Amino acid sequence: TRATLEKELMRAKKQAQAAGHELKRAREDAEAEKRAAAEMSTKMAEMMAVQITEHKEAAEEQRLAVLAEKEAAERERQAARDEMELQAKMSKKMAEQFQQQMDEQRQKMKEAEAEVRAEMEAKIKQEIEATEQERQQIEEEKRQA
Repeated sequence: TRATLEKELMRAKKQAQAAGHELKRAREDAEAEKRAAAEMSTKMAEMMAVQITEHKEAAEEQRLAVLAEKEAAERERQAARDEMELQAKMSKKMAEQFQQQMDEQRQKMKEAEAEVRAEMEAKIKQEIEATEQERQQIEEEKRQA
């Protein structure tokens, strides 16, 4: 009947609206995760900057102390240079690993968002098809009757 068809249509509209809200929530969650990842990246960069500053200060103190002894000065400067190079390599490696992890997280979030979107679209399409089939069935029954 028309009333039944209208009820089914309203139900399908409500389900489509709910699916839209779910998609919106999933997008908001993905955005929140992106913001958290960006904040984490900023904090890691700040921590590395502090660490580099501390290493520079320590190297300067070493250099000043070593100036008192000429013979030990060259060995101390070379050791400090080697330490700085190693720290720079380690810091660079850590930054690259962190960036790779962030890129992987972003890709996973994009894939999850696309998967949720595809599921929602499939649900909406199924509801629309089911409603259309019910409408056609009702019309066919009316013709036969």
